[in-house]
Amino acid sequence: MARHREQHREQQREMQTHEPVPMMRTGAGLPGVLDEMDRLMERFFGRGSGLGRWPVFRWPEEMITPFPKADIYEDEKQVMLKAELPGMTKDEIEVEIAADAIKLSGEKKKEETVERDNYYRSERSVGSFTRSFTLPAEIKPDQARAIFRNGVLEIAMPKATEAQKKVKVEIN
Repeated sequence: MARHREQHREQQREMQTHEPVPMMRTGAGLPGVLDEMDRLMERFFGRGSGLGRWPVFRWPEEMITPFPKADIYEDEKQVMLKAELPGMTKDEIEVEIAADAIKLSGEKKKEETVERDNYYRSERSVGSFTRSFTLPAEIKPDQARAIFRNGVLEIAMPKATEAQKKVKVEIN
């Protein structure tokens, strides 16, 4: 008990003589804040207590990288979109196109329910999704063509006539 009181007094003395928190200094940024918080946790709980380091938190992959992953590019006559939709069928996907935007939505359903004692992991994603993109040029929505093959959706959207014209601007 006496040892505990002595440790407590020592911690109080350290806290009283503690310099200003580095996170408040200009230019410390997030790494400085995290380092300082780790140092304070170790100081308060003691080294080796297991409480001096914060647990590593990771966002689920779906929250970091939007689904579906897509590429959008254009040439002189059309805008193209390629989206990865592995494990889906064309009947599970819906595409809506306006003159300057496109929306992909759908639902990926779980194929089976496994109820066994030796089933260790279930990482395949299921659920509904919606993702919208602003297009780099105005297009003709009624002339768009879509192909779904091997888990990749490819949509070709012809540019509107005005969008195909390039005008050179003279600089004064």
